[in-house]
Amino acid sequence: MIDFSQGTRFPTPHQQAAFVTASTRMLAGLPYLRRYAWFGLPASDSEPSSGLFRSGPVATEAGRAFEAAR
Repeated sequence: MIDFSQGTRFPTPHQQAAFVTASTRMLAGLPYLRRYAWFGLPASDSEPSSGLFRSGPVATEAGRAFEAAR
């Protein structure tokens, strides 16, 4: 979801959370899949990122969506 074509542009927090919700739902429906993990660029308090947590540990919107999917 990250656009690297003109620098680094991240989707909005809401778009990231929607992607996490949809993708984890799809992954949960695959009978041959045992585990999956989120791989994102490290969270940052001051810049956009795809991390699940900010410092503290404060969950991002995507982090809350990932937690809800478990």
